[in-house]
This record gives sequence, structure tokens and C-alpha cells, in this order.
Amino acid sequence: MTTTLKIFVGIFGAAAIGVTIGMLVNPEKTKEICDKAKANIADWSANLKNQVIQTASTVDEHVQEATA
Repeated sequence: MTTTLKIFVGIFGAAAIGVTIGMLVNPEKTKEICDKAKANIADWSANLKNQVIQTASTVDEHVQEATA
């Protein structure tokens, strides 16, 4: 497992644990917490998707420059 993957898994695991603890400790209704978590996950995944697309585009540009 690469260092980058280890870091990603660690951050994701910590976020999951944080959400779980927040759901247990926070006095808000569970449905409200789940809705907020879903919205945050949707935002995070959209940002990640955009970063992946941008990185792929950059890599493609570098490959085209290298082969030209």
C-alpha cells in the first residue's frame, strides 16, 4: 500500500469515526444528522471528482507535450 493511499484511508477512517461519535453525542435528531452527513459527503465527493478530472486533464496535457 502506498503512502498516499494510507493517508487517504486514515483520513477517511477518522472522518467516519468522527461522524459516528457525533451521532452518538449530539442531541440533534438522527435524521437531521444523517441529512447533514449526506450533504457533506455529496459535497466532498463532487470536489474529489473535480480534482480527479482536473488531474487527469493535466496528465493528459503533459503526455501530449511529451509525445509531440
